[in-house]
Amino acid sequence: MLSLAGSASDNVAVTQVSWSNSAGSSGTASGADTWSVASIALQGGSNILTVTARDAAGNIATGRLTVTYSVPDTTPPTVSSTSPAGGASNVSTGIAITAIFSEPMSAASINDGTFTVGGVSGNISLNGATATFTPTSALAGSVSYTATLVGGVSGVKDVAGNPLASNHTWSFITSAPLACSSVTVRCVGPTQEYTTIQAAVDVAGPGDTILVYDGTYRGFVISTSGMSANRITIKANGSSALINLTNSRNEGITLSRASYVTVEGFTITGMPGYGLATHDASSMAPIRGLMIRNNTVQNSGSSNIYMSQVADSLIEGNTASGSVGSHGIYLANGGSDNTILRGNLCNNNGKNGIHFNGDSSVGGDGLHSGITVENNVLYNNTANGVDADGVQDSVFQNNLMYGNGRNALRLFQIDSDQ
Repeated sequence: MLSLAGSASDNVAVTQVSWSNSAGSSGTASGADTWSVASIALQGGSNILTVTARDAAGNIATGRLTVTYSVPDTTPPTVSSTSPAGGASNVSTGIAITAIFSEPMSAASINDGTFTVGGVSGNISLNGATATFTPTSALAGSVSYTATLVGGVSGVKDVAGNPLASNHTWSFITSAPLACSSVTVRCVGPTQEYTTIQAAVDVAGPGDTILVYDGTYRGFVISTSGMSANRITIKANGSSALINLTNSRNEGITLSRASYVTVEGFTITGMPGYGLATHDASSMAPIRGLMIRNNTVQNSGSSNIYMSQVADSLIEGNTASGSVGSHGIYLANGGSDNTILRGNLCNNNGKNGIHFNGDSSVGGDGLHSGITVENNVLYNNTANGVDADGVQDSVFQNNLMYGNGRNALRLFQIDSDQ
């Protein structure tokens, strides 16, 4: 409510002072020469208040005042999604545990007392609406862990100070330990069977797991496919498997027409072109069944994650930030249908957080169909949160987008068939 007072004058006498608000209310002030209004209801945004004084002859004079009112945030935050999800099994022992809230949170409220993972020590960070618990060492295999976000007055709060209404807990089970002695496990590290990832990839076949120990590595190219029931899995065994040297295609990780492959848990930084990319498929014969999960791809010269002609795949839990000249995640070219982009964090990229392009000029139907885009956090990108050319019959839900240079979500048709 706003109180307003003032004075009016006339060579004979002021008989009445009235007021109106462009946001929808009006009334008569108390008094005339000296007048006041006890309470004017304001609406969120701009309120233009007009005060009108009348004399006995019906002559009027007006004055205007613009009041901008910010409605206080009294809505408590909620948890939009977690990674791992509640009830998940076969979870990587090297994973960081994340929670995505419905709005940006207060960093001061998220600490080792309000975000816990039972029996685990770790480091806690907050990036806008995403809280991350990074264990100080790998989790044990075949163990059930319970994560808790504390609610109530002593718990986690949004930036306005509203607390999470009640505790939010979820549990997950880690995968069984992998033994380097197994014929289907190929271990990579300074003291392991293979010292480079590429050497292990070159001999891997369907059903194999390449386990990469913490260290600094050159990137790799994989051109061998797994099968739907016998995937090829290439995963970090801890939290510090870093790729900062290019592969033979001047990228970090390249999948060349390789289907049914999982890439999980790597940090890829500073590639001159794409950070993690697919190539050499076609719109009529796309790459299928990829799982690109829980990787951090940052500071690439072009898109951090470039998925060209990729169908029936999952891109989940990745951080794609700081692309110098392009997008966080780019799903390109016809044939990239029925793919899920879930729980990714894309921020501070040179163009869009997530970009789609049907690319009819490249061939195929020039469309993306059956896409699901959910529970992603997209902020501070130079252009748009999501930029979608040629996307149809798809679902966009529960994404948090803020602080992007142009739009949160842009749907259009330039280089697509519809």
